[in-house]
Amino acid sequence: NPIAALSLLAPDTADLFAVLGRGERRAVNLMLSHGNIDAGETFVVHGPRGVSSPVAHKRRRILRNDEIERYPMLMADADAPWMLELPAVFESTLASIEDQSLDFVLAHIDATDRAAHAYLDSLERSGVELVGHFLLELYRYVDERVAEVVRSIDKDDVLIVFSDHGMKGGLAHDRASLFIAYGGDVQPGRITGSPALRGLPRVFADLLGEPTDWEDTGLGAGDLVEHALGQASPQGS
Repeated sequence: NPIAALSLLAPDTADLFAVLGRGERRAVNLMLSHGNIDAGETFVVHGPRGVSSPVAHKRRRILRNDEIERYPMLMADADAPWMLELPAVFESTLASIEDQSLDFVLAHIDATDRAAHAYLDSLERSGVELVGHFLLELYRYVDERVAEVVRSIDKDDVLIVFSDHGMKGGLAHDRASLFIAYGGDVQPGRITGSPALRGLPRVFADLLGEPTDWEDTGLGAGDLVEHALGQASPQGS
């Protein structure tokens, strides 16, 4: 709970990482939190058998010279906390994928949200083209790093990229968001409907074979498994 005084009325329950790590699995939380978001124990590996340990990865790093050469506009906000975190989160993600003992990795890419809130309104008011703008270079940088993640996963791994909202402008969120599953036995196609984000922890736990009594809303694990992964029932992988 973000407000400690409420803990007696609404005690904390086990989060996704603790649930996945209570058995023989190992799950790592790379969700750097900001604002009033409670992301749990960040940069921590949970499991096996309920044991947790910190991740020995850097949480921040400056852009390398080769990155600056490809994306010079990123220097405009290079000292912002979220820009210092961005390269480090991708490096931690890649290192975690390389660690064959981990079963589940969840990372939070915060910079695209922060930059959209900071720049979209002024871009719309000024009519300035996105080409050559910091925001477009940021998207291209993130695209490049996501491609690294795609290349690093094994054939039986599944990569899920999702957002908690879209953007209508600098100050307005759009309810339409992003959900893409890739790798493993994922079949090309589109799942119908508009699943609720709050159902995703249940989906992840179900896919890894961990039973929970969490809310099952919108997209269920059965839908994802049957229609996207081409399997008859959830399997741990």
